[in-house]
Amino acid sequence: MNVMTSKERVRRAIEFDFPDQLPLFAAGDTDVVRLSYIDPSGWVPRNRTHGDFKDEWGCVWHTTDDTMGSVKQPAIADISEAHKYILPNPHLPERWKYFDEQVEEYKHHYIVGNAQYLCFDRLTFLLGQVETLESLIIHKKKLVQLMDKIIEFELNIIDELAQRGVDGVRFWDDVGGSSGVVMGPHLWRELFKERYERVFTYIKDKKLHVHWHSCGNCKDIMEDLVDIGVDVFSIGEPFMMGIDELNQKFKGRVCFECLPDNRSVLSKGNKKEIEAAVGKLVSALSSSAGGLILVAAPDNFDCVPDEARRMVIQAVKQAKLDSYGRAKNEQG
Repeated sequence: MNVMTSKERVRRAIEFDFPDQLPLFAAGDTDVVRLSYIDPSGWVPRNRTHGDFKDEWGCVWHTTDDTMGSVKQPAIADISEAHKYILPNPHLPERWKYFDEQVEEYKHHYIVGNAQYLCFDRLTFLLGQVETLESLIIHKKKLVQLMDKIIEFELNIIDELAQRGVDGVRFWDDVGGSSGVVMGPHLWRELFKERYERVFTYIKDKKLHVHWHSCGNCKDIMEDLVDIGVDVFSIGEPFMMGIDELNQKFKGRVCFECLPDNRSVLSKGNKKEIEAAVGKLVSALSSSAGGLILVAAPDNFDCVPDEARRMVIQAVKQAKLDSYGRAKNEQG
């Protein structure tokens, strides 16, 4: 049995075309590489200098640790001022300064272009969370004008990523709460779905995969997301959403990229439970045809104890080895 390149392995897992083993997104020995453009201001999602920092969008962030922190001062003071807002230039040369070199370095890997924040998250940064949630209900006309500006920016980012040779485009939009999407599925469908679809169609027209991430519980819109073109659900809490329900509704229809939940599984630091949870992910969400990319990149679970981190990395890598053995046996 020939060993596939990482690029081919991940493509086959996403397209249900029988990869030789489970692909991993990990530190070091990884099949998936995520590459992001540069914010010319120097802003990055984590590990910034502590204190206040203004990003290229004009939002002032405050952080006291190595996490993202939060927006201390939104860029737009009031929704009534949103029509005056000028978005950053997606084509600035400094934004793409090192991107081509990185694509060449990882050309045998499956490269995900991180297009970053899709719509809801960006709105909360620009306006503040309270102003955004209020505007979803009482200032819809003004809000959708800003939403459409954001979508235009993202379409230009997709153009840049596509011409640089990525294999898929990944957006994140943390719309998931503890029991469902934050704004409710009906309002999400009214205001966000058609805009998501426009973005996802644009990606797929370029023959690229659509990767979508949200933390929290977003299962009440996942059927919509499959319908409008998501290829990979890069989700944060599969067990919170109900691993058996995800199995029943989506196994064989869409690829998942995930690891066991931080809070309910990994934070306990119990080796047997972690190994069992990884096994459950594999059995519930994947088959020999594909359907799962296992995550073992520490940045995705940096809030759990170091020992638990080592346990999940070991369990995930063992699952990959086991899957290779099964694939060899199936091929005789």
